[in-house]
Amino acid sequence: MLVGNNIAKSYPNKLVLQNVDFEAKPGDMIVLTGENGSGKTTLLDMLANLKKPDSGKLQLDNEVFITSEIRQQIAYLNNELYAKKSTTIEEFMKQHALLFENMDLDKWERLLSGWRISKRLKLGELSTGMLMKVKIASVLARQAKVYLYDEPFASIDIMARSEVMKAIISETEPDAITIISSHHLEGTEKLYNKLWLIKDNTLKTIETETYRERTGNSLIDFYKEEMNK
Repeated sequence: MLVGNNIAKSYPNKLVLQNVDFEAKPGDMIVLTGENGSGKTTLLDMLANLKKPDSGKLQLDNEVFITSEIRQQIAYLNNELYAKKSTTIEEFMKQHALLFENMDLDKWERLLSGWRISKRLKLGELSTGMLMKVKIASVLARQAKVYLYDEPFASIDIMARSEVMKAIISETEPDAITIISSHHLEGTEKLYNKLWLIKDNTLKTIETETYRERTGNSLIDFYKEEMNK
């Protein structure tokens, strides 16, 4: 279980998050949404143990986020590449395998083959959508407890978005926790069992099925309603 208690984070002259509480259980598929600059990436960075909260406590299966070892249990797709454009996909894969002991290179290669992406290509030769697929495959190839995705659908077309979402659903272990930061709720909202919304520096969480049954509304309706308050 992934738990946050009273999390706060700020940067010089900017409060980002305060009094944030949440709980994610094994099997949860969560969409994290909110306006640009609301703190979504900051929250994901803290969940990936790349940034520390100013106060509060983060725990994964009762282990507090205080050591780098916990990163082995968390797979994170962010906006950074951490590789030269002249690097081939195969070299990129091997570099990841050195960093993460739970990397399944065969699975990564199988995903790329299914998307018809040759591992001999250089990263600089890839389109934006192809590069995103390579990065997403690198996350899915990890054997982790938590999978984090920062805007994985932002730079890919509708067809690629569908392919990526199917892969995330089919290739993620059923007892893993998945958190996807996204503005793209259209066509995907039924995949999520929870929605986390960041607004006014805090986090609001809902159980999506309970919300739909109670109101008859979609998650898009919920988002618009909350943004207009």
